[in-house]
Amino acid sequence: MPFRKRRETVVNFMSFATKQHDDVRSLFDHFHTSLIKLEAVGVAMPESVIFDTFFAALPTKWRDYAQKKIEEA
Repeated sequence: MPFRKRRETVVNFMSFATKQHDDVRSLFDHFHTSLIKLEAVGVAMPESVIFDTFFAALPTKWRDYAQKKIEEA
């Protein structure tokens, strides 16, 4: 059972990137909840995977803004 729960939690986290969120506050809330669930079942994701998942879920205008700021840095 623990393996199944961990697998479901990881799949749910990865599917987060396939959804576009129009409300940025909602995006942050859902993302934070997903990270807490991963931690609760003992799953440690590489930071690059976490960043890529979050970045993919950003609305286009916010993604463009973030990309611009990354390039400026």
